[in-house]
Amino acid sequence: MSDIIINGTITTVGPLSIKMPDAIDYNGFPVMSRGIDDDGKPLKTAYLPATTLRGFLRRAIVTRDMKEAVAKGKPYSLPKAYGELIGQDAASEKQAGEIDLLEI
Repeated sequence: MSDIIINGTITTVGPLSIKMPDAIDYNGFPVMSRGIDDDGKPLKTAYLPATTLRGFLRRAIVTRDMKEAVAKGKPYSLPKAYGELIGQDAASEKQAGEIDLLEI
């Protein structure tokens, strides 16, 4: 496994929550421990959960697609909107116990 270091700026035009419940804030940004420095103290690094950013992007795209569908007179059904915005449907909870992730 290797580390990827990205130096950049993310600017959003909508709200983006990246606060983890047990993360330590550094100037309002969540951090996590990653390794130990020469003095035996934990090294801290910024933490941006992939699921949070992925969800934000999914909702932005689906919202755009939903607006386009309404403009064409074909609005999303409630199950389709729920499934695409949330990333799962009402049956997903029932299926969770039936999925063998090791087999997949």
